[in-house]
Amino acid sequence: MKCADGHAPAPRRVVADVRRMRHLDPHPVLTGIEASTCAYWHHRPARRTPLGGPDAPPGLLIASAHDPVTPIEGAHRLRHRLPGSRLVTLHQDYSHGVFASRGNACVDRTAAAYLVDGRLPAGDVHCTGPGLPVPGPRK
Repeated sequence: MKCADGHAPAPRRVVADVRRMRHLDPHPVLTGIEASTCAYWHHRPARRTPLGGPDAPPGLLIASAHDPVTPIEGAHRLRHRLPGSRLVTLHQDYSHGVFASRGNACVDRTAAAYLVDGRLPAGDVHCTGPGLPVPGPRK
């Protein structure tokens, strides 16, 4: 979530531009239109917590094995920097943002248990995705 820790309305013309371009960019998370919110951000973080500090609670990380925006290697590195955390990996998937958007019961059930009840799985979780695209014949 970018620039979402305070109230910062974008100018009306920016909102109008985004609405006008929606048909050209139906998946703005892949092209960066969503970052326009940050252009009008006037807030500073209230505090910074050291990543993986001794008081940091364990978290649940979720990643697609073939995410083109945030490669899985970064999720593995972050997982090791956050003691006690767990990683949910959606294999056979190439999307960015898999919780509550891909319809994967394994991912959604694990994330919901953490968000609603604060329950982390006993270990890392491996979920099976819909499959990767198969290259067609060259022309």
